[in-house]
Amino acid sequence: MKKDFGKMLTFQNRKIIDITLSREKKYQTIIGFGGAMTDSSGINIASLTDAAQDLLMQQYFGDRGIQYTIIRVPIGGTDFSTHSYSLDDTPYDIQLKDFKLSEEDKKYKIPYIRLAMRLSKTYPIHLMGCSWSAPAYMKSNQLLRGVGTLGRAYYQTYANYLTKFLQEYKKQGFNFVTMSAQNEPIIGGTPLTTYNGMEWNAWTQTDFVLNYLRPTLSENGFENVKIIIGDDQRVFMPNWLLEMLTYKPEISKYIDGIGIHWYLDSISDPNELTKIHKTPGFENKFIIYTEASVNSLCGKRGVTLGEWENGEDYLKSLIDTLNNWNQGWIDWNLVLDLNGGPNWVNNVVSAPIIVNASANEFYKNPTFYALGHVSKFIVPGSIRIDMVNGHDKIVATAFDTPDNRTVIVLLNLYGRQYNIFIQDIERSWFQSLAILPHSFMTVIY
Repeated sequence: MKKDFGKMLTFQNRKIIDITLSREKKYQTIIGFGGAMTDSSGINIASLTDAAQDLLMQQYFGDRGIQYTIIRVPIGGTDFSTHSYSLDDTPYDIQLKDFKLSEEDKKYKIPYIRLAMRLSKTYPIHLMGCSWSAPAYMKSNQLLRGVGTLGRAYYQTYANYLTKFLQEYKKQGFNFVTMSAQNEPIIGGTPLTTYNGMEWNAWTQTDFVLNYLRPTLSENGFENVKIIIGDDQRVFMPNWLLEMLTYKPEISKYIDGIGIHWYLDSISDPNELTKIHKTPGFENKFIIYTEASVNSLCGKRGVTLGEWENGEDYLKSLIDTLNNWNQGWIDWNLVLDLNGGPNWVNNVVSAPIIVNASANEFYKNPTFYALGHVSKFIVPGSIRIDMVNGHDKIVATAFDTPDNRTVIVLLNLYGRQYNIFIQDIERSWFQSLAILPHSFMTVIY
């Protein structure tokens, strides 16, 4: 150690330290990382033998896996279902007498959520609920597909619908930590949404959360369920939040977090997250990525097995967003098949794990390993520490974990090796590292 410290002083004098860590400034606390238990995920897991199912789930949730700690649970159907449905498709059932969990909930969601909880021995599983659409009769277009808006006369009925979902899952032994006010309320109003979706604007979502959703959750014993707004593309969020605050400044007291989707990140700067964090009224709200996948919006359609560039894209975004107040990342489908589905509107994408049912096999994509470099090591409760990165080729972020370890995640996007020097001021720690071409590296000390 003395020899290394002597080297550190020499390198400092020569001014060739690449990355310096300090705890003079500390930033956000990590909530966790995870993925969505869609119908398609469950269908594909169920297509394997019991032994293979258990092994696959261990990859995500077991202590020897990448230790996901969040599961996003769709309320009703999504495009990643075999058909379009809600949890009460009886026309004009205002009292929701016919509300019930679907067969998909019973066969493809609940059993695997329960298995994930059994496998996750170190950390509790954080459940997040999210609806893609209200029942069709409540919407202006009378369809579960997007573009339609929720009729104001049905705001209370829809709040009751979302609350009933929490009640039914509670009967199964599940308590949800967070609830999204709506999946993609902005994209849901565009022709892009050929699947289950619903349009809101900043004013209508403010009204719904403030006067219907928050009070209804609280009145039914779910006052501790945290509400997420936004849940759409980063490029839209700063204006969306400002519009909410302009309309009803008190809305900031009734929501807890801002959800971000990854798909259009290439047309906005990660610093937009820092702007969101600094928006008066939202400084203490968590920011979390709630959906991401390699798809046509990224210029790639369907499954691309083993494509390393996809993993690099993921880890670059993970690091960039973590360096701008992001507190977690929930990927889209946990598992898909070789065709990127099933998907009832052929809106196929890729996933970190792909199942080949005919061979009773599953394959882990590079995105799986990219996610693992953060989910496995930057555990819930970790706090981002200050980092000065003077290397123009290596992307990096640094966190202190609850057990007093420091984690540095590094990414080399280039086709040559770089030798870098890192120092930790408070811990008098110094290390020289060789970062291989096109590589991920995590350092723990």
